[in-house]
Parts: sequence; structure tokens; C-alpha cells
Amino acid sequence: MPKETNDPEIDQVLFFAEQLSDHSSIADASRVAHEKGWIDASGRLTPAGAELLHAFRQQSNTRSVFRPMC
Repeated sequence: MPKETNDPEIDQVLFFAEQLSDHSSIADASRVAHEKGWIDASGRLTPAGAELLHAFRQQSNTRSVFRPMC
């Protein structure tokens, strides 16, 4: 799992991106999150990243196997 930042929302996005990258470094997770448009070049959450987090929150009533682990 990537090292945590000081922003819980960024941590959630990076955790999810790390799952997609199949690597365990924050550099790989950051690269994937940036390529997907979830964070900007400075590592800040983008509107697409906020939309991703909103989608995660909307899944709170779904079976756990279908929810991301963040």
C-alpha cells in the first residue's frame, strides 16, 4: 500500500490507483491516478477524482465484494 499523505481523500484515490497499478509504490499509484485524471500534476484532487470518491460513497449499501477497499 502506498505511503499515506496528509489528505484522506487523496489517500483513498491513491489506494484505489495502487490496486489498479498492481504495484506497491506511491510513485506507481500517483502515476496511475494522474493518468486517469483523478489527481493533477501537483497531487491535488481533480473534479474527476472528486467524482470517483463520490461514486465510492454511493456504494455504501452494496455488497462488500463490489466496493473498493478504501
